[in-house]
Amino acid sequence: MGPFFKQLILALREQGVVAHKINFNGGDSWYSRGIGAVNFTGSVEQWPDFLRTYIRDHKINTVCVYGDCRLYHRIARQVTSAMDVGFYAFEEGYIRPNHLTFERDGVNGYSGISAERIACWQDKDVEPELAIGGHLWNRVRYCSAYYNVAAICHWRFRHYQHHRSFSPVYEAACWLLAGARHYLYKLTERGKLKQLVRDFDQRYFLLPLQVFNDAQIRFHSPYESVAQCIEEVITSFSEHADPQDCLVIKHHPMDRGHIHYGDLIRQLERRYGLAGRLLYCHDLHLPTLLTHAKGVITINSTTAISAFYHEASVKVLGDAFYNIPGICSQQSLQEFWQKPAEIDYDLFLRFRNYLSHNGQINGSFYRRHAFTVERVIEAMRENGIL
Repeated sequence: MGPFFKQLILALREQGVVAHKINFNGGDSWYSRGIGAVNFTGSVEQWPDFLRTYIRDHKINTVCVYGDCRLYHRIARQVTSAMDVGFYAFEEGYIRPNHLTFERDGVNGYSGISAERIACWQDKDVEPELAIGGHLWNRVRYCSAYYNVAAICHWRFRHYQHHRSFSPVYEAACWLLAGARHYLYKLTERGKLKQLVRDFDQRYFLLPLQVFNDAQIRFHSPYESVAQCIEEVITSFSEHADPQDCLVIKHHPMDRGHIHYGDLIRQLERRYGLAGRLLYCHDLHLPTLLTHAKGVITINSTTAISAFYHEASVKVLGDAFYNIPGICSQQSLQEFWQKPAEIDYDLFLRFRNYLSHNGQINGSFYRRHAFTVERVIEAMRENGIL
């Protein structure tokens, strides 16, 4: 969503690189105006043959996607693998807020990052970075145009299947509700963080939730939903945690208007007699929560990387590239409640430095596009794409 990839393609062409763009819906085509992008209007079943033919006819040597778990991109990953064509995935940065991710063969659960690579990494210097600045309103503006044009042009791409809700009316209603809830929680949660730290410093576990439709849950975890994870964690906490400890469940800020787990959490609180030991919050300051937590539980959120900075012990319940012994606890969840394993902070620094040189690009999809495009092209050269 937005003009970034159009600007990247134009910059590549200026350097003599033949770069193509394939659109799947009206929002894609809106942000690809004037670059001769190709519209794929067929069915999902027709997509593999279309892509294979396109790659052969145009002698494509590398395919890049944003998000490797989206339906058309998963198929592209399979096609390129069979044809021995390079496959690279863009995604939001592992290191936030000033980076984006660009990795060969896939990101997150498909990432090639491993304990062996980290152990062999010698460079201890972190790459200098430019502070990108906030981009929320750019994202809102780009998203609004994307969804609305896609709805208007639906007749041209009637076979398109989106990976989440694609109704601009529904999404707008969700974000209006999210805005209202944001101000409501500022009032209802006032003073809660100070009280939590005062009463439960180093005596609470934090479960930061992921968005309800996160592809990392569907493809890289044993859970079918965030709700299923919540129920498992609360059940385990009630059975194995120290009775003096508390569990804090933090809602994802991007999910404020889309889903609410209050009823489920209250039901589980009553079932297991956890009154006073279970807190469901929305807008408490995350760095402060991480600093004072006894431990952090996550499915596979990149919030874990922020937790490492604060020397918090992290237990991963799904598949995650950062679930490396020494950085993340390898204990069972039952053992984790009792005495979370401490993080090897020196190993984390090595891991952080490795990331800063591998797969992380200083920049943003939503602002400082010219700066970001230059960094992406540098990364492409380093990876032998150009």
